[in-house]
Amino acid sequence: MAVYNKAYELARMISESDEYKAYCEARAEVEKDSGAVWVLKDFRRRQMQIEMAQVAGQKTSDDEMKKYQQLVATVSLHGPVTRFLAAEMRLLQMMADVQRILGDNIKLWDYLELETPRAKEKPSAEEKPPTEQKSAAEEKQQ
Repeated sequence: MAVYNKAYELARMISESDEYKAYCEARAEVEKDSGAVWVLKDFRRRQMQIEMAQVAGQKTSDDEMKKYQQLVATVSLHGPVTRFLAAEMRLLQMMADVQRILGDNIKLWDYLELETPRAKEKPSAEEKPPTEQKSAAEEKQQ
């Protein structure tokens, strides 16, 4: 239970941080302006469409990329939206740093870096990953 108490304490500390306060101020500024809200939502929607297409291995059309680049230019000229995105980036960076610190200190992913005892030797057929192992029939053919 103490872990959860510390998590709530960390959440409280984050909500008291300069990064979070700047994020809240920038968000409130955007929310006061319906035009800024529209620009931000349109930017996020197009950004998500492009990212989803890339993840799916689809090429984004030149027309769609041109529209997105125009929107990026519009966003960069819109002070409240630009300030919001910058504040959001700083907050998300802090949260990513916290996640990295937690992961590094509990050695959650360190098994990926483990070296096998005979790592420098050439692996035998039994040790090779299944994709590299040859069947008995393939061995006899060679």
